[in-house]
Amino acid sequence: MSLEGDPKLMAHWDLLNAARGDLPFLAARAICTALRTLGQGEERLLVGSQGDDVVAMFLLLPQDKFRWHTFQPSQLPLGAWVAAAHLPLDQLARSLLRGPLGFCLALSITQVDPHVAPPERPTWQTTITVTTLTPAGSISKARLTSTGVSAARTCARTCASSASSWRRMASS
Repeated sequence: MSLEGDPKLMAHWDLLNAARGDLPFLAARAICTALRTLGQGEERLLVGSQGDDVVAMFLLLPQDKFRWHTFQPSQLPLGAWVAAAHLPLDQLARSLLRGPLGFCLALSITQVDPHVAPPERPTWQTTITVTTLTPAGSISKARLTSTGVSAARTCARTCASSASSWRRMASS
């Protein structure tokens, strides 16, 4: 299936691009030009539909036998994919992994702009309790609860600063 060879597919691509920011470098003509001049010839256009409606289009490239990634030459700031605005990217990725890619160990959707595909709200929490013994012998406790990726970063920084202060106190 060729994007450039099918005006209907190009029109669908542009409609989906318009639904998520209407980025000029993701316009069908720009993508076709990038494919023609920078493509490797192994790119695959995958078209997702719900009923008769085209709702997602991904240009994917095999990385090796069981891994795929979005077409993104260095001249393109984002990976080449477009989708209806109401479809979360993680759902689209799961759908690709379960369907048209066959046995696939990894799918990399590169350089995702948060304005184009807002990150899903994290569903996990991290709670950390830090207990420190001050040089005067008193014990202080701090509890930190955070959600999502920032939780892991925040807790790691808190643990690191707490541990390093404790090491400094112990070595004095």
